[in-house]
Amino acid sequence: MTEFIKIQGLERSGTNFIKYLLDKNYYCRCLSNLFYGKHNKAIEDISAIKRYDYRQGSDVSGSVGVVTDITHDEFIDAKRRLMTATLKHVIIFKNIKSWGVSHQRVVNWPKNIEAEMENYYDDFYLFWLHYFETQQPHCFLVYYNDFIKNKERVMEAIGQKFQLVRRNNDLILQVHKKMHMGTDMIGDINLLTSAFDETEYLQDTYQNVNLNLESSVEGDLIKRYFQQFD
Repeated sequence: MTEFIKIQGLERSGTNFIKYLLDKNYYCRCLSNLFYGKHNKAIEDISAIKRYDYRQGSDVSGSVGVVTDITHDEFIDAKRRLMTATLKHVIIFKNIKSWGVSHQRVVNWPKNIEAEMENYYDDFYLFWLHYFETQQPHCFLVYYNDFIKNKERVMEAIGQKFQLVRRNNDLILQVHKKMHMGTDMIGDINLLTSAFDETEYLQDTYQNVNLNLESSVEGDLIKRYFQQFD
């Protein structure tokens, strides 16, 4: 039986990297944008959600779709798990300052808009923190700033919690080729390079950037993250 994992996190939070490592290390199917976007809150009405089969070049299930290579039976199975609240989720977050520094590199936020960035971050993660707390058996929080320093421990913890089967004896912990950007496909096709520098997280150099951000939810996220290893 296929194990599905829904990936959630704000833009520039590490969703593509975590998805890549899960796909490479475990027999599972990571879903980025199927059912609801990985950068969005969950939606209650999933009746209109369909899938787009890139192999056939057509929308095989309706007019609202997402590019995916999962089979029709897998789609029905994953949708059933979502509707019965048993679909596994990995929710990824950075501390708000490192997220803001990274996000500003690709999104042209106006100057002096820290409050708006704080609201954007808190609104998203308050929703997913509540989801995590009500669905803990099927959820895992990943604190990207710690993950970069302890990848093996975190990947093993996800595998153990979700009872995933490893593809290899040794964990793959680096991007060997290129990473997917936003689709739900697997393998090494239609890939885009997603370069990133781990140094700023290993050495916390993002702290040197003049960006003042505070979050009302970050502390609770970090607390819940570390409690998973108790």
